[in-house]
Order: sequence, then structure tokens, then C-alpha cells
Amino acid sequence: MKAGVLALLSPLLLAGCTVWPPAGTGGWAEHAAAPAEPARLAEAQARFEQLAGGTVGQRRPAAIVETRILLVRALRSQAAGLEPAADQDLQALERALAALEAAAFRPTELAAVDLSE
Repeated sequence: MKAGVLALLSPLLLAGCTVWPPAGTGGWAEHAAAPAEPARLAEAQARFEQLAGGTVGQRRPAAIVETRILLVRALRSQAAGLEPAADQDLQALERALAALEAAAFRPTELAAVDLSE
């Protein structure tokens, strides 16, 4: 009888010895990364708006849409308090912005064609 009661109560007693992360904040492994800085995110957002409004937005609309998705993910992660996820999204956004900036200074195929004739 005592063994049966002990077997039934042991999961309840052992459950009090565990530590769980708060709901909706990711697992414990995600808390090891460095948090995203709001200044970096604001600067990346300004860079995106500048590129999207310029000639890059006209020449590479698909890349602008993909970069906008990364920006929204980073903003939402930051707003939700998921700092490690926001930092990862911000790093991906910065890589995409660097690729867009490099594309802005690359000559296009049409630039080599003389259309004056």
C-alpha cells in the first residue's frame, strides 16, 4: 500500500524540483545569446526605408519584399521580448541590407546599352 501511494505521489513531488522558462519566451538555450539593440534595429529600419524608396526598390522588388519580411520578423521578436530571436533576425536583416546596398552600386545590364539611337 505504501509503495503504491509513493509511486503515485512521486511524480507530483518531483515536479516541484524542476524549473521551467516563462511561457512564450523561448527555451533556456535561447537566453544565452546577446540581446538585439534597439538602436541597431532602428538604424537597419532607416537603411531599409532608404533603399526601398530608391532605385533598388524599383530594380529589385522581390529582394525588397524578402528584406521587409526580415525587418518585420526582427521588429516582432523585439516587441515580444524574444531578444535572442530578435538578434538572429537582425543579423539576417543586416546581411540582406548589405546585399541590397551592393546591388545598388552594381551597374545594370541596361546601363551598358546606348538607348539614344
